[in-house]
Amino acid sequence: MVSRRDLLTALPSGTAGSEHAVEMAVARLRAALGTRCVQTVVKRGYRLAVAP
Repeated sequence: MVSRRDLLTALPSGTAGSEHAVEMAVARLRAALGTRCVQTVVKRGYRLAVAP
């Protein structure tokens, strides 16, 4: 699981602090990997779905 705050700090300096940038990055990742691969953890962040 990766928190939204961690994702904000990992973005290039021009976009740091922009929650919209995080949402767009996650949307692009979902478009590339499939919508079920990246899951939202409510109030915590995001995680990759893996098969057991």
